[in-house]
Amino acid sequence: MATVLLHVTCVSKGIYNAVSAMQANSRRVEIIADNLANLSTTAFKRRTSAVGMFENALGGQKQPLLKTHTSWDFDQGVLVRNGDPYSLAIYGNGFFAVEGKDGELYTRNGNFHVDEAGAIKTEEGLPLAWERKSGAIDPHGEPVVIGTDGTITQSRQQLGKLRIVDFDDRQRLQIGERGFFRAPKGVRTRPADGEVHQGALESSNSNAVSEVVELVEAQRAFELASNVLSQNDQSYRRLTRQI
Repeated sequence: MATVLLHVTCVSKGIYNAVSAMQANSRRVEIIADNLANLSTTAFKRRTSAVGMFENALGGQKQPLLKTHTSWDFDQGVLVRNGDPYSLAIYGNGFFAVEGKDGELYTRNGNFHVDEAGAIKTEEGLPLAWERKSGAIDPHGEPVVIGTDGTITQSRQQLGKLRIVDFDDRQRLQIGERGFFRAPKGVRTRPADGEVHQGALESSNSNAVSEVVELVEAQRAFELASNVLSQNDQSYRRLTRQI
């Protein structure tokens, strides 16, 4: 009887480990699928995922389990020129600050436009934040020139400078609705060293080939864990009938 109970305990641990492996790799599949879905999203930043070990209490004992660790990949996307004066891309580090309803938001998607009041806005209609502002854009006036530091000039008159920031810990940024980043409490902004390119947009930094390769690996790992779970479940049922 003692031997059977010992085997039951071992099989129970195997079931628990298999379930954790399935959950971890299911999460990997979700992340990779999101990267693939955003291959053509302007300035999209992919997330990376890795399955690692951690300890969790099970029956009063610490047991090794698998968990998916995710992080942001802020590698530069390719800049694609389109000639639109309100299309802006950042080459290097930095984010455009946006005036959200509940506080400042951040984005690298520079697909902007100017409204009749002269405000530069996102596709969603949110206005960009300015570092300083001394005048308004005339939407029907001379062409606007936006410098690499975000300085805006029209008719040889400097109107101000867009607020472009970086962060002391970008990995702690949280993604919100419509792809805007939000800085949680404790994450401080700092001056960005990237350059603004007018008349261009940044492409997604996801790569279809590498994402598909990772997707296949994650799906195989999930299937393997599923098979292990099935085998352990059969063993558990057989052993419990002997008790």
